[in-house]
Amino acid sequence: MPCLGEAGAVPLGRAVAGRPVLLNLWASWCSPCREEIGVLDAYAASPDAIDVLGVAVRDRPADALALADELDPRCPSMLDPDNAVQVALGAPTVLPTSWVVRPDGSVVQVADPVVFRGVDQVVAAVDAALAGP
Repeated sequence: MPCLGEAGAVPLGRAVAGRPVLLNLWASWCSPCREEIGVLDAYAASPDAIDVLGVAVRDRPADALALADELDPRCPSMLDPDNAVQVALGAPTVLPTSWVVRPDGSVVQVADPVVFRGVDQVVAAVDAALAGP
């Protein structure tokens, strides 16, 4: 997948393999996504956070990059120009949506809350996803 704002591409499977990662699917035109990016960035800066990786879906690269420039998150993001990640996850078309990738490669959709409003919600959702079956 192409990196947002950087030249080159990264194989997503290899980038998340063997460690827990919070994948967040977002788009520049999504108002709740704009709110959530700051929360995820604050979570990622906390000492016990797992890695957070944004995936811009159904978006024009220039618009996604403009939002990233505006909000300046520390978390990396990739572009999903063909919506391959969204399709592979069976993710709903409503954004944002978040998924926890477990170290064994299994994925768990974060359904509660749908939009993170505080770091405590991210911590609780990640802990539940990592502890679950």
